[in-house]
Amino acid sequence: MKPKGVIWKLFTAINRDKARCNTCGKEFSTANRSTTGLSKHAERYHKDELKDAKAADNSESVGNNSLVTLLTLAIATSSVPFNFIENEYFSRFLNRAGVFVSAETIKKTLMEMSQKSCRAVEQQLKGRNRLTVVFDGWSSNNCSFHAFSVFVVYIDSFFEKHTKLIGCKSVDGPSTAEKVAAVIASVLDTAGIGFDNIAYAVSDNGTNLIKLSETLNLTRLPCICHLLSNFFKSVFESKLLAPVMKKARSTAQTLCRSVSIREKFFSFAAIVKPGAKRPKSYSNTRWAGGFLLLRDYIESAEVLLSVPELVQNLPSTEEKTTATSAIELLVDVFSVMTTLESDDSTASAVIPNVLALENHLMSHAQSNSKIGKVIKSEFKKRISEVAKNMDFLVLTLIDPRFAYHRSSVGKTDWDKVEKTFIKIHERNCDTGKQSEPEALPMHTKKNISPLAILMNTEAEDDTTSSSLKEELMKYKSFVTLSKRPDLFSNPLHFWRLNSTNFPLLSTIARELLSVPSSSAATERCFSKSSYIYSNPRRNRLHSSTLDALLQTSARAHLISENTKIFTTRNGDSEDDFSSDSDDESVQKDTQPRGEKRSREDSTEVLEELAKRPNLASTSNEPEILDTQNCGNDDPDYDFED
Repeated sequence: MKPKGVIWKLFTAINRDKARCNTCGKEFSTANRSTTGLSKHAERYHKDELKDAKAADNSESVGNNSLVTLLTLAIATSSVPFNFIENEYFSRFLNRAGVFVSAETIKKTLMEMSQKSCRAVEQQLKGRNRLTVVFDGWSSNNCSFHAFSVFVVYIDSFFEKHTKLIGCKSVDGPSTAEKVAAVIASVLDTAGIGFDNIAYAVSDNGTNLIKLSETLNLTRLPCICHLLSNFFKSVFESKLLAPVMKKARSTAQTLCRSVSIREKFFSFAAIVKPGAKRPKSYSNTRWAGGFLLLRDYIESAEVLLSVPELVQNLPSTEEKTTATSAIELLVDVFSVMTTLESDDSTASAVIPNVLALENHLMSHAQSNSKIGKVIKSEFKKRISEVAKNMDFLVLTLIDPRFAYHRSSVGKTDWDKVEKTFIKIHERNCDTGKQSEPEALPMHTKKNISPLAILMNTEAEDDTTSSSLKEELMKYKSFVTLSKRPDLFSNPLHFWRLNSTNFPLLSTIARELLSVPSSSAATERCFSKSSYIYSNPRRNRLHSSTLDALLQTSARAHLISENTKIFTTRNGDSEDDFSSDSDDESVQKDTQPRGEKRSREDSTEVLEELAKRPNLASTSNEPEILDTQNCGNDDPDYDFED
């Protein structure tokens, strides 16, 4: 039987009388099932790891299994208003089950659960620095205020990534940079975080958010998915595609409004083109919604020809040719965008993906067509400049999949990136006294000669005296001479396995790889908000109640691991469509802000990098753990613990 207890998160039982430390590899006696030696060792030498283990073990659940708590969770994670509790028949049902509760009691319980969740997050973030914050604003015609949601992202000592919803708060009046700063500071304060604890910020390119970051001296990185979404929008609004997009939207609206026409569409689709998707009108905030609409519209053109009410919306031959060329050019852009908006993406992959897409658009067979020239022009104007962003370049250096590869940063010189990296981080690594060498446990010393102890101490002294520059040289040698981790692997695997070989760089990696490539977390939060306020019986909720609903939904253990933070029926966001659809088979095809694609289909253009030089293995490899066999298994991330 596997031993239980927090301490066993840091140790592995060899047998009934021995255990090995997972961090330093030392062995200890556990005779008579005693863990005293293990606890003392962890408290003295592995405080951070012990803290993370305790935080994970003591992570407070969002309520217990009492009927009132479960009822509150049901209200919080659905579209049912609080006063439904007082419905005559539902009240009778509850009374027969022995539950006597009012709407006010449910609301009070919700607030208590929200506060409890906030305290748990505050405890988990206590003492952490160099965090990444993700924030964005939201407003809706269904509510009377403008709200900002704030997420914090960090990587713990086990190299596991955590994304925490800190809160959602309304702004009084115009959303100026000063007011937004006050709101974000207030939200962060609830978790015991100040702006001095923040290293990076990720947001869209809103003027107030840019000014806010400059005022607070935050290193702000733009959300790459927002940039790509604006790129898609400008392409579909061009003169070449505007007419066919108008027909596509008209078709989608007709199919949405008429049940009979929709039934005809699916009947003919089963005969003419099985599996054809119904064109849908997506909301303006849906990332690349125009691409999904145009793709489904062109693919279903044969079916539309069979439906009399939709014949007038058929594209002309020229329009179909132009649209088909655009789809061929943009499908890989959409695939990369879907990958970059995923929960486990990191900003370190932004520049390699941008350069790969640029190369793809330039070399495509349709690149010199009229629509190809428009797409290349818009990409260069809106996206290409990202490849020159030094903040993104520094993040690329810490990712072993791309570091020091001559194709992954374009024309930028790696020496320049390395100098900037050292300038930013050496003051945090080289100044100040390093931690004292770890002494051997007393019971172990009895069985080791003085010479062995001396040699062990000397080896530890060599490790602690290593500088950031020396580690970078060692790191460069490994990634250029040895086989890199798989392009689709998680770089945290590499740093977890090689943290002892690169103690300084692995610490920096925990900071830099926590920066997501997009602000998708806030977008999903706003999808949930729109879902709540779209119900006429809930659109008068106060912003504090909205915050409590979001907090409880985010950390409710009803949400499974490694899924989108907020989900509704069939995994779809309610605001993805401009109007509701009663067709489940169609709804299942889409997800909030993107579509699921197979691992083989996503980021295919990145494989071009793997074919370039500098990735060959040689016989002069440093003795560092090889991650080639463990890069394919992504860790399961529990986003809200």
